[in-house]
Amino acid sequence: MQGRGYVDADTVFAGSGAGMWTRDGHLLRMSQVTTISDGTQNLDVIVIDPLDRTLTADVYALQN
Repeated sequence: MQGRGYVDADTVFAGSGAGMWTRDGHLLRMSQVTTISDGTQNLDVIVIDPLDRTLTADVYALQN
C-alpha cells in the first residue's frame, strides 16, 4: 500500500506498507508494517466489517 496525507498547510507525509489480509466470515483482517516518511514504522492491525460499515485499527509503534 501507499498513501499520502496532509498534516497542515505546510506538512505532507507519505507512507508505504506491506502485509497480508485474511477473511474471517464476513470480516476482513489486515496486518501490515507501515513506514512513514518521517522514519516512523508501525504495525497496523485493521478489521473491516462491511456489513456494519465499520473499520477498527490498532496501531503499534515499532520505531519512532
